[in-house]
Amino acid sequence: MLLVSRKCPPFGPQSSYSAQQPYTAGTRAAAVPRAAMAAAPISTISSSEAYKVSDAAFRDIIRQDEPIRVVAERDYPFAHEAPVALRGLNKLFFVSNRLGDKDSANQHIQLQTLDLSTGQVELLPQELSDQLPMPNGATNWPGTDDSFVLLTQGHCDRAPAVNRVNLRSMTREVMLDSYQGKQFNSPNDVVVYKDGSIWFTDPPYGHAQNFRPEPELGNLAYAFNPKTGDVGVIAENFVKPNGIVFSTDYKTVYVTDTGKTDVSTGLTMPCWWCHDVCTAGVSTVVLEKGVDVCYLCMFGSLGQ
Repeated sequence: MLLVSRKCPPFGPQSSYSAQQPYTAGTRAAAVPRAAMAAAPISTISSSEAYKVSDAAFRDIIRQDEPIRVVAERDYPFAHEAPVALRGLNKLFFVSNRLGDKDSANQHIQLQTLDLSTGQVELLPQELSDQLPMPNGATNWPGTDDSFVLLTQGHCDRAPAVNRVNLRSMTREVMLDSYQGKQFNSPNDVVVYKDGSIWFTDPPYGHAQNFRPEPELGNLAYAFNPKTGDVGVIAENFVKPNGIVFSTDYKTVYVTDTGKTDVSTGLTMPCWWCHDVCTAGVSTVVLEKGVDVCYLCMFGSLGQ
């Protein structure tokens, strides 16, 4: 299910490109005209019912008089990760969950866009999708309105990578695909620091989910400087490092570990680790060694 809550008007007109599971390039999901979205969406949820607001700042990014609209829905998990709004194209990029035979390596993840003018959901062209095996986390590329950073987890012996994708030209660039000569495990989530460095997590989900070989590296978080090519470990001692986000002042980075186990119950208890961010020079970023367990309260506000 794909939900939309609008604060701003549509970004403007723009292009369409095609490519729906089962995968056939050029096919499209049923279009939902903007007028139909406004008058007769698949379903709506009123703002008062949809949100439990713990931080008043959240109200600044939504229109409380507008309901949340379900603009696209399928009978399989087509909307799962990596939502990126591309203002220059008036598109929302996102990917599905794993599709196919999850007990074997015969799996894939669907790459697609939602046209914010028409409500059309389209797969990316197969030629581009084939270059991006098992995509997961994504974030906007600074200073552009048509490009983004996309992590691909790799597939079998195809290496995971940090990619730059441009949906105007339908191209991708591999920026990083190894560390100290070894393939990453299955990169998961990504953010961009204020100096342009790319910070991402690398859990072992690909191996656990049958589409990647046994990991060569630890379960780590990294920082990568695309200007110099430098890359380094910024945090370790995770079980399954997953989400990553900076505080609004960029002084703290939060990493969630979805593999931690409560020793008293034996149950998996996802937790947040917070790290102080230290800067040395214009483009070098490192973290202190100390960590604290944190929990996510609401809307980027974390408490200990």
